[in-house]
Amino acid sequence: MAFSPTPFDCNADNLFDVLSTHPAVLVHVDATWNGPFQTNRVKLEKLRNICCRRVHIVRMDVDDPRNRDLLARLKLLNVPFFSLYVDGELRATQTGMGDAKSLEKSLRAAEASIPWYW
Repeated sequence: MAFSPTPFDCNADNLFDVLSTHPAVLVHVDATWNGPFQTNRVKLEKLRNICCRRVHIVRMDVDDPRNRDLLARLKLLNVPFFSLYVDGELRATQTGMGDAKSLEKSLRAAEASIPWYW
């Protein structure tokens, strides 16, 4: 799976492939019916352009039937929900976008841990 400069939709069927193919992945779990959905998407794009060009961002829709079992196992109660993986290992989670500062800090740390040749 090639590097994506913008978030693309992911599901439980291909999440493992994404995590094993990219050194740092931010999984953004959201729903189009969620009020701040578009605002959060814009904030995430700005954050990506500012600091995180090498962190792969994917979006999972809570309403996609393929994701229901995985999201139930995660006991996800609120959206948006973010989970950051580095080398396939969960490093940070965040519920809600907030002011995006804590998410930015986690993304910068993840990006700093990626080898220069990646």
